[in-house]
Amino acid sequence: MKRVVFLYTELADYTLFALEELSKSTEVFIVHYPINPDAPFQFNIPKNITCLSRSGLTHSKLSAWVFNIKPHLLICSGWSDGLYLQTVMAWNKPERSILCMDTLWNNRPRQWLACIISRWTLTRWFKTAWVPGALQNRYAQKLGFKSIFTGFYCCRHSLYLPVFEERKKTALAPTKVLLFIGRYHAQKNVIALWKSFMELSENEGSDWELWCVGTGPETPIKHSKIKHFGFLQPQETIKLISQSHAFILPSQFEPWGVVVHEMACAGLPLILSNAVGCAEQFLIPEKNGFIFDSKSEQSLKDVLKKLFETSAEIRTAMGVASHEQSKSITVTQWVQTLQNWLSEVPA
Repeated sequence: MKRVVFLYTELADYTLFALEELSKSTEVFIVHYPINPDAPFQFNIPKNITCLSRSGLTHSKLSAWVFNIKPHLLICSGWSDGLYLQTVMAWNKPERSILCMDTLWNNRPRQWLACIISRWTLTRWFKTAWVPGALQNRYAQKLGFKSIFTGFYCCRHSLYLPVFEERKKTALAPTKVLLFIGRYHAQKNVIALWKSFMELSENEGSDWELWCVGTGPETPIKHSKIKHFGFLQPQETIKLISQSHAFILPSQFEPWGVVVHEMACAGLPLILSNAVGCAEQFLIPEKNGFIFDSKSEQSLKDVLKKLFETSAEIRTAMGVASHEQSKSITVTQWVQTLQNWLSEVPA
């Protein structure tokens, strides 16, 4: 079997799902960051995936580990970790080194500087970039990459598909539920969400509730129509998702947002801010949800009103459309991308 080493940041359930699928045909090794206290996921790591914690590693230790494995591909998550970059440089096989990045092109001076410098750095160490979608593709092109592939992030379809199937058979409760899943952090724009929902709940949204799953530095606002469930493992969210009528991610900064893919797969209408990177992939405005300006609370209120005014029939049609959009990226495609690269590397 051929071998792939991932130099990764924070593990997530969807990451392990994809790696597990890959490990059926490939030896998988991954270096990863410690568990984030704001997202204390509990992972059941398959025995055929070898993990190494990033904590306490030195350049000599990590390089020796990689060189001992003799991988056919070395995949590096971003370029912010100097130790990872040192390891890629020491390995010195740019044709077999893949850079993964989820940064959106924003046309700022810092990014233009990165585009200039990358000619002597990134595109010398990596010949291929693997990105989530079209917006990251633009940045990779400007950085000078000629070989660029999309679809780097993929949700665990097998967990959310049964929710979609069940929703088609079962009538939802009369009290309508808008669901949020994410960190309670300023960049998620949760304060604006809570305040906007409270203002509208007395009139336009009187028969709606806002259910929030997550934890973080922002203090939850208490309200009779807002429920806070704290952090839940992915499997624990299934019951809440199955009872929800729509999903919202109001972020002010969100390079991608795999949770959107998950909720689309489960068949929920989507409300996303224009700062959510995967909106271009999974949201068709007015067909399977609504989009709003992340910098405008009034814009947020306007789309909430739109949602509150939609009929059950329209929301059902939106959910089906969301599910169809979720099929645009699959784990089969994810694994096939890697298999295609591996096929070009001598055994």
